[in-house]
Amino acid sequence: MKKSPLWVALALISVLLIAPVHADERRIVEQITVSEMKDLLQAEGFADVEIHGDSNLVVRMNGLQVLALVRNGTVVQFRLYMPVEADLGVINEWNMTKMFTKAYLDRDGDPVLEMDVDLDGGITEARIRDAIRTFSLSQIAFMRELL
Repeated sequence: MKKSPLWVALALISVLLIAPVHADERRIVEQITVSEMKDLLQAEGFADVEIHGDSNLVVRMNGLQVLALVRNGTVVQFRLYMPVEADLGVINEWNMTKMFTKAYLDRDGDPVLEMDVDLDGGITEARIRDAIRTFSLSQIAFMRELL
């Protein structure tokens, strides 16, 4: 028996509604400090996090340093610079086939992977934590594409 997309969507929503959610994860975040972002990164298992300046974090993800830039408290941008040569075709293919992140070659021709998390209007803490995991998984996929 083929299940309709509506049935599958309703089943998924039911599971999500039943799943326990920690009270902090439901908290709506409209602004975030560098210190709060550091705490969230560490809560997601990234222990090696350092604050640099007023709005920059350096976090070790999957063996490489990632910048987490907190812009005006309302946008978090994750940025990974890869120290390898990359073909523009690979970068373009990434952008055509992947969601949530963008890739480009910087002025030196090095590949960069970025993802923005916009807090304008408010998002849940759970969504920020999900964005951290999403970038980490995207980083692994990006490294595989390039290496």
